[in-house]
Amino acid sequence: MSSVDNDYATCYALYMKKYLILLVLFLIVGSTLIVFWRFRISALSPADKKTIVADATFACPDNKSVHVIFYEQPQIAPVSQDAMPTPTGSAKISLSDGRDFTLPQTISADGARYATADDSLVLWNKGSSVTFWEKNIATYTDCVDSKK
Repeated sequence: MSSVDNDYATCYALYMKKYLILLVLFLIVGSTLIVFWRFRISALSPADKKTIVADATFACPDNKSVHVIFYEQPQIAPVSQDAMPTPTGSAKISLSDGRDFTLPQTISADGARYATADDSLVLWNKGSSVTFWEKNIATYTDCVDSKK
């Protein structure tokens, strides 16, 4: 074997060794990412698992409208017999003026109520109608489900 052939064989062997190392690293990293992603999806807490309950558009006077997607989530902790159940739902609200909000469900004596912690934004839903309040002023009133 000539010196040139020997140098070529050595270079080829080094190239293949680097290629195999990169291939093994790629397989390890890829497998790790796949396992991590699958674990992350299956490890979502119940609070992260939303179910759409209803999707409705409510027509209001003055050519206004409110589009709402209502979600429910499973209870996180068991409720004692003495305590009222804590609502875990939420509502994604799109107003006809282009503003969007997502509000958590709060305790309501009648109908369903969704509000910020300071009650600066409140959506009341009773039957097939909603009212949207901003800083204690009803800005979207007498809104009825447009499908009914």
